[in-house]
Amino acid sequence: MIHVPFERRFAPPSEEQLRDPDYLSIWGSYEHGSLRWSDLYAYRCVIVLGEGKCGKTHEFKQQKQALQEQGQTAFFVPLELLRDGEFLDSITAEEEEEFQDWLKTSDAEAVFFLDAVDELKLRKGTLRRALRKIQTAIGAQTHRARFFVSCRPNDWNDELDLQVVTALVAPRERAAEVTEAPAGEEVFTAGIARDGDPAPNNGEETTGGREEPVKVLALLPLSRNEIVEFVRLYAADHADVFAQHLEEKELWHLYQLPADITAALDQLAAEGHLGNLQEQLVFGIDQRLRETSDKKRNDLTVEKGMEGAERIALALFLMKRRSIYFAAPGGDKEGVSVADILPDWSHDEQVELIGKSLFDPTGVGAVRFHHRSTQEFLAAKRLQKLRKQGLATSDLYHLLFASIGEERVIIPSMEPVVAWLALWNPDILTEVKERNPLLLFRQGIPAILSLELRAKLLRRFVERYSGSEWRRVGVGHAELKRVSAPELAPLVRELWDQAYTGHDTRELFLELVYLTPMVDCADLAFQAAFDESLDYHHRTYAVWAVLRCGSSQQKREIGTSMVAGNWPERVVRNALPDLFPEAIELAEFLALARSLNEVPRSVHGLGYALLQAIKSDAMGAEQRVQVRDDLVDAIWANRTEESRVYQAHSSYDHFVDPVITACDQTPPQSTVEIPRWAWSVAVAFHFGERRESIVAKEATKRLQKALSESVALREGYFWACFDLAEALEKPENDWHRFVRSDYGRVLLPFTELDFPWLLRALANGAIEGRAPHYDGDAIAWHMADLAAQDRAWGCWFEGQGIVPLRLTYGALSRDPQGVLADVLGSLGLDRVGAQGVALPVARLADPTNRAWAERFRAKGRA
Repeated sequence: MIHVPFERRFAPPSEEQLRDPDYLSIWGSYEHGSLRWSDLYAYRCVIVLGEGKCGKTHEFKQQKQALQEQGQTAFFVPLELLRDGEFLDSITAEEEEEFQDWLKTSDAEAVFFLDAVDELKLRKGTLRRALRKIQTAIGAQTHRARFFVSCRPNDWNDELDLQVVTALVAPRERAAEVTEAPAGEEVFTAGIARDGDPAPNNGEETTGGREEPVKVLALLPLSRNEIVEFVRLYAADHADVFAQHLEEKELWHLYQLPADITAALDQLAAEGHLGNLQEQLVFGIDQRLRETSDKKRNDLTVEKGMEGAERIALALFLMKRRSIYFAAPGGDKEGVSVADILPDWSHDEQVELIGKSLFDPTGVGAVRFHHRSTQEFLAAKRLQKLRKQGLATSDLYHLLFASIGEERVIIPSMEPVVAWLALWNPDILTEVKERNPLLLFRQGIPAILSLELRAKLLRRFVERYSGSEWRRVGVGHAELKRVSAPELAPLVRELWDQAYTGHDTRELFLELVYLTPMVDCADLAFQAAFDESLDYHHRTYAVWAVLRCGSSQQKREIGTSMVAGNWPERVVRNALPDLFPEAIELAEFLALARSLNEVPRSVHGLGYALLQAIKSDAMGAEQRVQVRDDLVDAIWANRTEESRVYQAHSSYDHFVDPVITACDQTPPQSTVEIPRWAWSVAVAFHFGERRESIVAKEATKRLQKALSESVALREGYFWACFDLAEALEKPENDWHRFVRSDYGRVLLPFTELDFPWLLRALANGAIEGRAPHYDGDAIAWHMADLAAQDRAWGCWFEGQGIVPLRLTYGALSRDPQGVLADVLGSLGLDRVGAQGVALPVARLADPTNRAWAERFRAKGRA
């Protein structure tokens, strides 16, 4: 297998997740809860579970090679070799020498990658005996060994196998550290040199001072972003075409494993195209049935394998089961034994078939079709063959259709099969049009439909559901996107008025204009956007459609109207990421952000909308900085009176995630930019969820990494935290002042590289001599204070009957002699005397002052 330098992710699966790869695939689309290889080395032993061809063996070999390149000791051991041989027989002569050298060392650690428990069991070997051989070879040095073990989920016994592995790695005791309380200067050196307390790994707690001996994890499938990244690394020339094809056809679910992706890319390179869903399914099924193994029997022909797969697929649908078991499943209602489906096959043939990569492990002794689409297609093919062989139409209809009162429906569990059959049989298609016109849109095959058939289905849908309230008969965006085409615009215009009268039909047409995008129907969406009688989500779709394909004037009209405050907040929140820059200016964007309320306990509210806007390509680096600073000012200026260093909150806490994202995307490009950036990070890390946010988790990690790698950023962050703490509360003493400057221990452990700036920070006058930083609230407060003093002096002068001579800083800096002449004149002295006086004055303002003044005025605060 060609190595692709791509980092895979892992997650701790529960039993249900092991049995449900669909759930695992969904989980794999999100970063939260997943681990990387670097996280796995925190455990003594990790069991890596994963379906066939997901890349377990490849990952193990690459990790072993990477460790060796770093000078560490590592071994890759195929466990099947330990059935008949000893440990030393499973490694090379060179590795044996390395192993003996490791045994003689006193403290070096070795990592053992033990591959394929399932292959070992296939050869009638036992895990207990294999691990005993390894333990015998290692002897008393087990405490210096770390293990990774791979297995297919269906071959892993979570009770028996876990006990065997746990016995191999007895828990390692942690030595308790006892130190005396430091005194004098030792307080400082101890404080800056200590590391933070070891944090539990990924939320896993440890007990009794022991490491968790064994960690069971699943190797996750690839998310959409990971698929794109993997494709670019594997075949950069075909990456754009491949990603575009998956996006247009919504076929991401077929390519969540590296082996699936490489096979498709090889097909693309060889044939120049991937084809539609049916063509890809046919190609994939054929390839999987043709696969052979030098470790397993290969007696099945492709034809017989196809027949068996079709029979299993249809049986699962008819019996409403999901899993196929090697043996009788007992009382499990979820599965059925393969012997019950293929009783005329030999046991070896049954095992060979469900051992193909057409199936994935889903639990102990159970498998499921690799893709749900594969099962649906094969079940339909089986019924199609049975029909050609004489299955009566009435019997077929009895399997597919039913009537509930006056309503003629498609049996829900058979809908995926009906969708395929409708493509091949005109009579079934007629029934589908009458019973559920959008079925073909929902079952993952609409991209195969001709434009003529799509138009007929849309027309029938409008005829049936227009003029009615919500019937819940629409389709999801992924499915509708496969149907969308600009050529459908005339049909949409023709049916618009009729579709507008029904909740589901109006929603579907608005979504269609948005998803296509349908430029020729943007005016219809524009009118719907201003229709105040519509539900907020329909107006949202209408606004999205205009922002995506409307004219500049239409976009600007919507933006102007929203800024004026005439829209439901939910619509504005939904539209906010897409309004800038075509619909509103940046100042208007920021004003909207401040004016909207956050949705309580929502991960997709205003904060998320702002985060998406900041990440958008429409926003440049300078604009991100401006947004970042404005949001930080809002958080700080609106902090609660009770805010303290360890518990800071603001009425704009929901701005924290966007600020973290903006800080991550606006790293300082010069030392001049560090103070404001560091202040933004400090505010974001102290307010809201204090670095615990799920949404901004990865950005937070990157910021912490940046702080750990740059001394300049660390110093800037320290002083920003110092200023924040000084403003929030009075310190008890200097030690308290120092410690709280790194609340959350973001900077720990300090190193020798930090000592110079730390010593400067402790020098006399360091605090007083610090460079100033922009604080809009402080400026506003001082301006208000000075204005109040001016008014007070004015009242006093008026009360005393005095007309003061008013001098300004601007006049003095421009013409000091002229101002002096005015003073002399007001005193009744000769103004000429000012000409011979050399005044040692200079304007104190510099570019920083001008920048701060412009920034302050830009926010309308002056």
